[in-house]
Amino acid sequence: QWLLNSQHTDSQCEYAIGYITEKGKSKTVVLDRTFVEDGVRWIIDYKMAEPAKGESQKEFLSHQTQQYKAQLEHYAALCSQVDDRPIKTALYFPLINLLEVI
Repeated sequence: QWLLNSQHTDSQCEYAIGYITEKGKSKTVVLDRTFVEDGVRWIIDYKMAEPAKGESQKEFLSHQTQQYKAQLEHYAALCSQVDDRPIKTALYFPLINLLEVI
């Protein structure tokens, strides 16, 4: 419930950020969830994945973190251009009710 609480400062779902790439192309990313708590900007990316049969939760999280870390770093870099607060990023897996801070 903490994650979905709409009372957080600057609480946004499906928050679009436009930017220009190094090659001059206009692009947009959409943050699934972002908010500020205790002076920290949180960026949460929802993933509808769950561990495969026989895969441990540790192995699953390692794979998911490796797969999406660069994406979250990109989101954080974009946010840091307009927000000087510290930033934390995380993946949220609603099918297994798990928040993994990256």
